[in-house]
Amino acid sequence: MVQEDKTRQPTRKEVVNDDDEIKRTLALLGKLKKQAEQYTRLASAAADGRYLDAERALKRTPNPTSRFLELLGNLQEAIQNLSLESTVLELSKRARLRYHETLEQCFDQASLQRSGQWPTYVISDTVRVHIDLDRVEAIVDGKKVGTLEPGRIIEQVKVRLKELFNVSFDPEVFLSLLRSGYDKVAEKYGQTLGGYVDLREVFAIVRTEMEHRGGRYPESKFAADLYQLCSKGMTTTPDRLRLEFSPAQNAAGGLYIPAQGGGNYIASLRFVRKQNDV
Repeated sequence: MVQEDKTRQPTRKEVVNDDDEIKRTLALLGKLKKQAEQYTRLASAAADGRYLDAERALKRTPNPTSRFLELLGNLQEAIQNLSLESTVLELSKRARLRYHETLEQCFDQASLQRSGQWPTYVISDTVRVHIDLDRVEAIVDGKKVGTLEPGRIIEQVKVRLKELFNVSFDPEVFLSLLRSGYDKVAEKYGQTLGGYVDLREVFAIVRTEMEHRGGRYPESKFAADLYQLCSKGMTTTPDRLRLEFSPAQNAAGGLYIPAQGGGNYIASLRFVRKQNDV
């Protein structure tokens, strides 16, 4: 492994040398694994008294002991030269230096609209991405994704967007379900048309109907459907009632609903007749 001066930046040649040593060690590990499997089959046959099978294995893989020991020696030398733990920590330190620039470039190259700034972004107004380099973890929509590599995070974001914005969304049907849920909650509390009702109670009714039609319907999908409904401008019912929202005072008081330019926590909704229809 290259010994470097900690006061200067590594050269490209040094980085390539480290990469080559890692790849060489990995290749040797692969060969050793294959040889170990062959040696295990030979030893198992002999241990079970299947000596003819053991002889057959010997003919298919001549000199297994010497080949196995040779690979062990080569691997031991490679491991000693590599010092994998310190090499990984050093290469990781280099990757951290420009990590957030690299991640943002990956978002841009994937044509993913983003808002916010390091270390927290909102992609396409809906999917939150938070990076915690100290804990070596990335969180996409509240879930740890098991990787910090920018390319793999991009793939996780794409999967999440596909889950939220599937082609089956029908704004007219969804608006009708919202109106039905609103009416049921309003009736439950003796609320008249135009009064606000708890968004979470409406969501519970819509979720039951959606899951009855088939498929899991989490809060995040409900929020994405509300986003799509509003972004398409489909917030007025056929009988001229307009959907309106009331924000929550804090995160505990409502559901997070995405919006173009930045989302918000919403506590309640209502359907109110448009003024020019009065």
